Amino acid sequence: ETMSIKSVAKILLSVILCGAFAVPVFAQLTSSENLNVQATPENPGPFETVVLDLSSYRVDVDRLHISWYVDDKLELAGIGKKKFSFTTKGVGFPSTIRVLVRSGTAGTLTKTLVFSPTEVDLLWEAIGSYTPPFYRGKALATPEATMAVVAIPHMVTQGASALGIKDVVYKWKRNFSYADFYDQSGYGNNYVFFRKDLGKRTDTITVEASSLDGKLTAVKNIHIPSYDPKVILYEHRPLEGIRYEHAVGNTFTMQNKEVLISAEPYFFSVKDKDSSNISYAWLLDNKQVADTESDKKSELALRTEGGSGKARVSLRVTHATKILQFLEQSFTINFGETSATSFGF
Repeated sequence: ETMSIKSVAKILLSVILCGAFAVPVFAQLTSSENLNVQATPENPGPFETVVLDLSSYRVDVDRLHISWYVDDKLELAGIGKKKFSFTTKGVGFPSTIRVLVRSGTAGTLTKTLVFSPTEVDLLWEAIGSYTPPFYRGKALATPEATMAVVAIPHMVTQGASALGIKDVVYKWKRNFSYADFYDQSGYGNNYVFFRKDLGKRTDTITVEASSLDGKLTAVKNIHIPSYDPKVILYEHRPLEGIRYEHAVGNTFTMQNKEVLISAEPYFFSVKDKDSSNISYAWLLDNKQVADTESDKKSELALRTEGGSGKARVSLRVTHATKILQFLEQSFTINFGETSATSFGF
C-alpha cells in the first residue's frame, strides 16, 4: 500500500528528532579539555572540605567510569561517580587531585587540579577613637568614626616560599561593591580606611588577596556593626587614681566629705577625653553645675558639709562635629551628715 505524503513526513520528522537528541555517550569525548570540574569553595583555606563536581557539555558523565585520586592515592571509583570531596592540608602543603574518565573511543582521559590552601586574616579598629588607659579591647565602630581594616595573608608558593604582606595584590569591597575602595586596592595595599555612615548599619568588608601570577588566591569578609558610644563614670581618688575596676552604678554613696567623679567617653572620636571637640555638661537635680572645683571638664568634684540626703547627678557628653556621638548618663548620689554645699567640675 502506498504511503501518503503525510505519513512519510511524520516518519522523516521522527528520524530527524531522534538524531537531534541521541547524543553518543563516548564518541565526542576526545580531550580532557571537555571535562569540567567545579570546586566549592573555589579558593579553599587550610583544613577545609572541598566538593568537586565533574561535568561535560559533550557527554553524559553519569554513564562513564570515573576515578578520583588524591596525591596518587585512589579514593573513589565507579560509574557515574561525578561528585567527590576531600580536605585540604595546611598552608604551604598542596593537594594534587586527578580525575580519570574512561571513554569508549578516546581511552582514559585525565584532568589534574592542584589546590594550595591559602588564607587571609582581617583586623579592624576605629582610628582616633578614645579608650581609657589600660583598656584591653579595641576601639569599636561608632557612627562617623574613621575605620581601618588590615589584611594579613598567609600564602606559600609551590617552591615553599612565603609571600610577604606587600607582595600580594589586594582587591577590596565595601558592602559587595568595589566603588568605595577602588583607589585603595592594588599591589601591596593591605589596608583600607573608611568612615562609618550616620546610620547604624553593619558594613561588610571583603578582600581578595592573590599572588602576582594569580595562582594563589584567598578571599575573606568581615562584618563591622555600628555601636553606640558609651560614657562610664568612675571615682577618682587622689592617692589611688581612677578606680577603673569599680564603675559608678545607678546609686553612689559618698564615703568621705569630698569625692571626684571622672567620666570616660568610650569610642567617641577624640584622642583625648578633654579635647576641645568634646563637651561635658554636668547637672545637679537638672541644674547645670558651675565650673568651680576641677581643672578637667571631664571630672566633677563633690563636697558635703554635714547632714545627709541624696541628689540626682547627670552628665551630657556631646561631640562638636559628629551629631550622633551624643550621650547622657545619670546616677543618684547619697551623701553624709547634712547637705551637699559645693559641686563643681
